[in-house]
Amino acid sequence: MWRAARRVTGGLIAVSLVTAVCFRFRLNLAPTGFLYLLVIVVQALTSGFAAAAIVSLAAATALEYFFTAPALSFRMTNPLEVVALVTYLLTALVISRLSSRAQEEARAAERNEKEMRLLYEAALQLLALDPETAEGRFLGVFRKVFGLSAVCIFDADSGKVRTIGASAADLGEKTRAASLQGADVEDAASTVYLRCFRGTPSVKGAIGFEGAPLSPSVAGSLSLVAAMIIERAKVFEARAEAAAATDTEALRSAILDALAHEFKGPLAATLVATDGLAEAGPLNYKQGELAELIAAQISRLDRLTSRLLRTAQLDKADIRPQIVHTDLSGLLADVVAAYRSDSIRVAPLVTMPNEPVEVLADRELLSLALVQLIDNAFKYSSPGSGVAISVRREDGAAVIRVQNRGSPIPEEDRERIFERFYRSPQVGDRVPGSGLGLFVSRKIVAAHGGTLELDTASPSDDTTTFCLRLNLAETGTTGIRRAG
Repeated sequence: MWRAARRVTGGLIAVSLVTAVCFRFRLNLAPTGFLYLLVIVVQALTSGFAAAAIVSLAAATALEYFFTAPALSFRMTNPLEVVALVTYLLTALVISRLSSRAQEEARAAERNEKEMRLLYEAALQLLALDPETAEGRFLGVFRKVFGLSAVCIFDADSGKVRTIGASAADLGEKTRAASLQGADVEDAASTVYLRCFRGTPSVKGAIGFEGAPLSPSVAGSLSLVAAMIIERAKVFEARAEAAAATDTEALRSAILDALAHEFKGPLAATLVATDGLAEAGPLNYKQGELAELIAAQISRLDRLTSRLLRTAQLDKADIRPQIVHTDLSGLLADVVAAYRSDSIRVAPLVTMPNEPVEVLADRELLSLALVQLIDNAFKYSSPGSGVAISVRREDGAAVIRVQNRGSPIPEEDRERIFERFYRSPQVGDRVPGSGLGLFVSRKIVAAHGGTLELDTASPSDDTTTFCLRLNLAETGTTGIRRAG
């Protein structure tokens, strides 16, 4: 303000000097008016429109009083002199206005050039950052390059606020509020600028700046850059998690494969030793029962180990079934026969139609899928309850249902139970398992062009039913052999 007052005072002094000189040498209206006009133009170039307007009014007053007849009075005898004076005053004001506007545009251009240089410098520093660590360091780049006292970012997905620098205006809370309200804020008085993230639908939040004036274009550009960096960081994080999950699953499969191979040798030796006991000499009735029990359990462990090996192989690559005509009745009969020799579990109750139900399938793979489903049903059955299996034709497809009674599956887990290694938190350590059974079963069924789903239309809340659906084999299919 004092600076503007000094400039106006300087202009008034210049008008006084022109008045004194021209009045002393008796110059007429024309040369004196031209000198006043020069003073006003210089004033406009150096001080702006307001100061030039004040000086032009002073010059017009002096011109009318000292150099318009009659001199030393504000009376005008010639109407043309009034027109000339008004024209002079308007010309002076227009020139000063144009000059002031040109100055403002020059200053704006200078600001834009400076902002572009700063944005360019910030871009160079951001490009030099490691993409994996850029999210934690880009706020510091903004603060340093633009001379800010504080920069804050709010991530709406996590609800976290991160601030770099010291804020005197509670920048963190204001940034959070701006994000929740979805409104940008410009407070030039306290130099606080808030921008919501736009242009990246996967990133929600806001960024705040404090401590230095920023134009709307710069604040918007910085918010867009921040959103892009956050989005890129999330992509890197998702890729890293996916890579880690892939490595973990590969390690689990390798361990599973190694353990299965290690079990095979001792099991074979134990089975041979059990057979040798019967051949070594006569055993009494009790000893014979124990030997048969040992042999049955070793056979069961051998089957489990074979399934572990096959599961590990399925987990490593895509399944390519060897398709043959397969009768589901005979296939289920073989699968259930293994459970009938089990002295611990009751064999499943199987309901099959009178006519054959043939599908095109890999018999070994489909058997593995059914065994996984039946074992899963046994594991989660209530004590004393059994497992029921039914086969029927429905809408031109072969449908196998495996049903058991037990705790209902929560709605949020009904699709996730088919994911690799997933186990419901409600199960905990109460039920042993690896979380691979249903995943392997669905993968096998999908390789046959079928579906495996959890049947939500169960007859009661404590009944769980899995529905396996395969296409029926066409009667005239050629070029495909029959199983067995």
